[in-house]
Amino acid sequence: MFAAQRLEKIKEILLEKKQIDVVTLSSILDVSEVTVRRDLEKLEGQGFLTKTHGGAILKEPDGNPPQQEEDPLKEEREQIGIIASHMVDDNEAILLGPGLLCLEIARNLKDKNNLTIVTIDLNIAIELADCTNINVIIPGGYLIGSSLSLYGDLTEKFLSDMFVNKAFIEVDGISEDRGYTINNAQQASVTKAMMRITKEVIIVADYTKFGKIAFNQIGLIHNANKVITNDKVPIEFKKYFFDEEIPIFTTYQL
Repeated sequence: MFAAQRLEKIKEILLEKKQIDVVTLSSILDVSEVTVRRDLEKLEGQGFLTKTHGGAILKEPDGNPPQQEEDPLKEEREQIGIIASHMVDDNEAILLGPGLLCLEIARNLKDKNNLTIVTIDLNIAIELADCTNINVIIPGGYLIGSSLSLYGDLTEKFLSDMFVNKAFIEVDGISEDRGYTINNAQQASVTKAMMRITKEVIIVADYTKFGKIAFNQIGLIHNANKVITNDKVPIEFKKYFFDEEIPIFTTYQL
């Protein structure tokens, strides 16, 4: 992809998402993070965006970054976290992948007894740091600063020696044809390693991820044992998972 094409693609992504991190852009554009940062500098010079630590934010027409809005999915993430926590029993070993949904699950597991939780997400590890009833295991690996998560061959090798009862995996896209997909290539590789070391794969995603296809495939529909999402998930997907005999758990809708 030529530089001009990359710049247009970055503009397109930012107009849709309002903000993006360097790691994700690097994966989507299939270029190095250094190249992405140079592109962001060019666009910042044009007044299109504002660079942040690890990413960029779209500038509004008045030239200012957008104001932080209340998270529209916060309540629904909290509900998903509660549902997921009911699937975890005392004395189990579980894995929590990176992401805000898995962080919410962690917040709802603090009252469990004698849990072992494996995670590559340092935000989750910090959240559970004071829980003396939970053993937290953090694999080694390369730290991706923008996401505070660990990736790479070292992480995958560390995971290969483990086995857990359940793995909660957050995804960026779910479709009938491509199954479960993730934007970040490094995260996708580690996620596949996670799915190989568990008895039960549980996919977590808010309703906006259904019908979307992200850059990297981590598995087909049948590679998950259960799916947790919101009640707003399109009815055609509810029917599809029912027909495929894959349990789909949804939050209540007020």
